[in-house]
Amino acid sequence: MYNRDKKKMTKQQSRKMFRQIWDGISQRELEKISSQVCHHIAASSEWKHAETVLAYLSFGKEISLDELIQKSLEEQKTLGVPLIEGSTRMSFRKLDSWPSRGFEINKWGIREPGKTYPVLSPGKNTLILVPGLGFSSDGKRMGRGGGFYDRYLEKADLRNPFSWGLLAMPA
Repeated sequence: MYNRDKKKMTKQQSRKMFRQIWDGISQRELEKISSQVCHHIAASSEWKHAETVLAYLSFGKEISLDELIQKSLEEQKTLGVPLIEGSTRMSFRKLDSWPSRGFEINKWGIREPGKTYPVLSPGKNTLILVPGLGFSSDGKRMGRGGGFYDRYLEKADLRNPFSWGLLAMPA
């Protein structure tokens, strides 16, 4: 990522820039964008072939995937959402209904399933919807700085996965 003077930006500078961009988007516009993104994904061949969907639960100024979460259950796809476990680990927990009861709010203000939800390991034809503050032209993800998704994707046994990076900004 480069600034206007073509000097390479640090990650901190890039995160600040992305936050400023998203801060300018109203809640109404964010809802419209979220709906458009969900419809676009649902119309994709990756969605049609996905047997399992790993989504995230939005917070703040993030693209909401609530429509897709509902649609995945209606289409009887296996659905998982993340649970942060400790300071470095994330797992996906299986949801069987939406809206789901029993979500907790973690220390960052993100909705999460409790530990009573079963752990879900990605299987064949898994679509992973990955949030990010931004993405480079070669697909490298810039997250919020915790590295949870990066570590998960690095260690997960992914067979035939499809992954889509979604720009998502915390408030």
